[in-house]
Amino acid sequence: MRSRVGRDTREIGRRVAFWLLFWGAMAVLLFGGIAACSTETQHAPDRGQLEVRVKDHREAIADFRRLEFNISQIGIQGGLRPQASAWLLFAPSKRNVDLTQLVGGKYAVLLMEDAPAARYRWISFDLEGVQGILKNGRRPHIKVFDDPVAYPFRIVSGKRTILTIDFIVVDVTDHPGKGYELHIQDASAQIVEATRS
Repeated sequence: MRSRVGRDTREIGRRVAFWLLFWGAMAVLLFGGIAACSTETQHAPDRGQLEVRVKDHREAIADFRRLEFNISQIGIQGGLRPQASAWLLFAPSKRNVDLTQLVGGKYAVLLMEDAPAARYRWISFDLEGVQGILKNGRRPHIKVFDDPVAYPFRIVSGKRTILTIDFIVVDVTDHPGKGYELHIQDASAQIVEATRS
């Protein structure tokens, strides 16, 4: 009788130990998964929207019947100095720009993309195929200055940053052998409510 009672007691003990280990393991897996999800959520970067517009700063553009170029990509980055490996690059949805159509307050929207919320300092445009026709029908030489431009701005989580770039065409024909120059004259940034499609 005692032997049977002893066996029953040991069996109950083994079952209790089994279920304690089972539920303990389940608790570890459950809370470990929650912690992992929480960590991923904490490390996931906040994002905002970046809209890039271009317009013309009225200078020598009145000399032109047409002044066109293509923008193959737009880059932004932070830091005190631009670094080749640090650019966050975007392919514009609108690539072809005619500056003669962007006077009198008009602008063209080149880009509307989500981007990491952060502070940025540098902007770059890769310009290709710059060509112009003057009103007299002549095709002048146009020197392009497309080095990165320093203009501090920020992208805010859940907001839209409108970055407006002001191009300028300068007449330098009064210097021997010179024609026109294309620069970025200015930039401005505005933070508004984000739009969702």
